[in-house]
Amino acid sequence: MNIINNGREYKNDEFNNIIYKNEDVNKNEKNIKLEISKVDSSLYVPKLLMIRLNRRNNLKNFSIFFFLFNLLLLGLGILYIDASSHTRRYISKGDDFWNFVFENKLKSKELVLIFSFTGIFEIFASSFNIMNGLVVMKHIFRGGLKIRLSFSIYTTMIIQIINFGFSFFIIIKYNLIINLNIFLLVLNGIHLLNTLIFFYYTRKIIVKEDDYMLSLNTLLKHKVDYFSEYERKLNN
Repeated sequence: MNIINNGREYKNDEFNNIIYKNEDVNKNEKNIKLEISKVDSSLYVPKLLMIRLNRRNNLKNFSIFFFLFNLLLLGLGILYIDASSHTRRYISKGDDFWNFVFENKLKSKELVLIFSFTGIFEIFASSFNIMNGLVVMKHIFRGGLKIRLSFSIYTTMIIQIINFGFSFFIIIKYNLIINLNIFLLVLNGIHLLNTLIFFYYTRKIIVKEDDYMLSLNTLLKHKVDYFSEYERKLNN
């Protein structure tokens, strides 16, 4: 009898072990592992945090374009400096150029000075915009006092309005006697539109953020924390 009872107990223990193992397997199968890049952020990120992240990302993407466009205008400024001493390189029709000079009784050094001033002003404006763009980029990624961000974007806007106004004056005053004039007006017109959009995205951050802005990494860490909490709730 003891042998039979021992045999039954052994079988019961073995059966119980199998049940426990199956339960462990089932528990493991229920654990859901998600990839954050494949899950809709709106499912787990609070609306306010989502808006803040979208603002930063929009400004980040556009600030890169803003930076590259200012490099183009910087190159145009260098060409104007070159045109002040090598004007012939940038004239398509020599007869029309000299007719314009004689008809308007331009002084001998007037064009040299205006080309030099235009080149210097374009280089100054573009360099200043690049510097301000770097300040904006710093605040996007590292945070900081938003008053600096406000100062940077307002000065950038003012400079670009002056820059466009000056290029408009050049095209009216000196017409197309030099090919660079049309490029100056068109590029500054496009850049004024770029600056308005840049100003719009930056203002949205300035109005909504706290006086001391959190870094982008901190905001992204909050997003990961909310994702982890969402994943835990699915597994409970």
